[in-house]
Amino acid sequence: VRRDVTSIVTPGTATVENQPTTGSGFTPTLSGNLALNRALTVKATGTQTLAMTLSGTIAGAGDLILQGNGTTAQSFVISGDTTAHSGSIRMVTNTTNKTLRLDGTIGNANIVVGNGVAIVGDGTVVFNVVDDAADLIDRGTGGSLDVTGMTLQPLLSGVQTQTEYVLASSATGVVGPFASILSYGSYTFTVDYDGTELNPGKVVLSV
Repeated sequence: VRRDVTSIVTPGTATVENQPTTGSGFTPTLSGNLALNRALTVKATGTQTLAMTLSGTIAGAGDLILQGNGTTAQSFVISGDTTAHSGSIRMVTNTTNKTLRLDGTIGNANIVVGNGVAIVGDGTVVFNVVDDAADLIDRGTGGSLDVTGMTLQPLLSGVQTQTEYVLASSATGVVGPFASILSYGSYTFTVDYDGTELNPGKVVLSV
């Protein structure tokens, strides 16, 4: 699908249906851009494996909700640029064998996934440490987070009030380190992958 999608007035749902009972699965790509003024749910259904790539830019304040159904392996790949997106990226599922790949430039949007989702990728994750209202990544129980292929790009665009900022809600199941952590001006950053005294059991970015 190459057409751009704009959600303007009400939350919308786009269903990606994969019903064949034979074959190796379905690998659709949405290469158009998403302008999310309201929430958009991309829902995967069907009996075969599915790997869907969103390669266009994602912008706007609306949430992007990725919904995987069924017991087959399903993955969503974000390979575009989301730095203009101020909403959340959410992957909703209550089943296993679901994966969220962060292969693009992932902006300062809160990432929330359901139970059992594995988060992997080789993209660049941008995190404004001053905007500490929510963790960068909030994982469901039984999920995993592997950042070994990712680059972390911290930003300081406002008034810095802390020296530690939480990247992930729990250190359990987190595999690190990041492939690279970029500096910002004269600031350098380190990441503690098993918590600190101030933030025990969490993945913590220190300035």
